[in-house]
Amino acid sequence: MDPLTLITVIGAFAALGLGLFGGVAVIRGMTAGRDAGPDPVHQRLRVMAETQKLSNIGSGQFHLPSGRAEWSKEMYKIAGLEPGVAAPGFWAFPDIVHADDADEVRRQLHLCAGGGGSFDAEFRLVCPDGSEKLVHGIARREEDAAAGVDSGVTPGEIRITGAFVDITGYRLDTKGIAQNLAQAEAARKEADAARKEAEAARDEAKDASRAKSDFLAVMSHELRTPLNSILGFSEIIKDQMFGPVGSKRYADYAADIWEGGDHLLGVINEILDLSKIEAGQLELYEEPIDLLSVMQDATTLVQERAAIKGILLKISLPQDLPLVTADRRLVRQMLINLLANAVRHTLKDGWIAVTAERSEKGGIAVAVADSGVGIAAEDLPNVIKPFHTRKKPFSEKSPGTGLGLPLVKSLIELHGGEFHIESTPDVGTTVVLSFPAGRVIDDNVTDISEAS
Repeated sequence: MDPLTLITVIGAFAALGLGLFGGVAVIRGMTAGRDAGPDPVHQRLRVMAETQKLSNIGSGQFHLPSGRAEWSKEMYKIAGLEPGVAAPGFWAFPDIVHADDADEVRRQLHLCAGGGGSFDAEFRLVCPDGSEKLVHGIARREEDAAAGVDSGVTPGEIRITGAFVDITGYRLDTKGIAQNLAQAEAARKEADAARKEAEAARDEAKDASRAKSDFLAVMSHELRTPLNSILGFSEIIKDQMFGPVGSKRYADYAADIWEGGDHLLGVINEILDLSKIEAGQLELYEEPIDLLSVMQDATTLVQERAAIKGILLKISLPQDLPLVTADRRLVRQMLINLLANAVRHTLKDGWIAVTAERSEKGGIAVAVADSGVGIAAEDLPNVIKPFHTRKKPFSEKSPGTGLGLPLVKSLIELHGGEFHIESTPDVGTTVVLSFPAGRVIDDNVTDISEAS
């Protein structure tokens, strides 16, 4: 290229929409006859070469009608050619362009040369080693009919002056970004789909729970009404309220009917209560209750069954135990369930201990311990889940329904308390119910802190 004609590509990226430089300018008309001193032409050439190198921008000219080409050093690098090798001219330039892009490059070059518009194309250059460079080129037609002898330009000559930007790395980066964005969008859509699916499943579960609760509410009446009749009439016959029934067998049969019906009613009540708790429909009828009285009542109900198995029932309850605010029926149910469980799983000649005391947090802790068969550590998480039962002990004929402990846990938590269980196989089990300090009524006790 004529050293007096400098092509400065400052901002070719901006022309390509990349916004890194400010524009494309052609600096011409610098003559070689400058005064002595630092040569501004060579200084600008050095700056220009460094700028092109840093920005992957090459520059070039096609001279018409000869077709001769002049390239900057960076343009040679982009094309993969050694500097000094004759650059492909106007007619040959499309030959180093990828076959799929060559026709469009040729069309735009001829259009630009004929004054029909500027050159602006993105295409692939094929280097001598077979590699490809993605290039964006911009060029325009220039003509200097009045050029003088000192200008180095043939009068009437047409030039196609342009800049060529290697955007291979940029396109790979944007492609990678696009892929990452696409993956992120796919992940977002997948997460949205999973969220919607989870919401649908949750709504479906709520509907199913609501339907179950509605069904059980209706069945509560349907199941309890006939059972109450069975229990009532069998009790009359069992106790011979209206006179002797003849053979003692009739009274014994009536007693069996009453016991079976009472057990069935208890199971039904536990199922209904668990369902109400799960649905958030079980209401507490709170009142100040004498916990000591309720505990004594519960132990009385299991004394006979404990005596039949030869189980020693040890009761240690402080007489100055304060009142608590709670649902009397549910507290009684919790204690009966724990005691019945202890009797069921304690072997002959074993023992059951019932204690109550003030806790360190100011509440009341009620404990039921036994010397029963115990529960393996791996089974403990399951015994507090509804409808899960531990493995049937070899000496136990009645493994239970699997409702007692889960119901007790739910009921104490409904009171804002805590449920704690410890058990060792062949040693026994201890269950502690802790009522929170906020439910303890201290006004009726002189020195509750010393109660034991």
